[in-house]
Amino acid sequence: MLEFVINYWYIFVIIAVVLLLGLFGYIMDRKKYDEYKQEILSGGGDTNSLSEQTNIAGVADIVDQKKK
Repeated sequence: MLEFVINYWYIFVIIAVVLLLGLFGYIMDRKKYDEYKQEILSGGGDTNSLSEQTNIAGVADIVDQKKK
């Protein structure tokens, strides 16, 4: 068994790196979810997002009209 580990050590390193990256991604995603959950529960919804979307759509229409 030890001989197998010595011969194929790089496989174990690759697996360890992939697992560490997955764990890091899970921790960051969980932290982001908790912050989002607190924002929803506190009732602090972002009211500017709809107006920003309409502004972006308006700018896209102006750019399309200038191209014609």
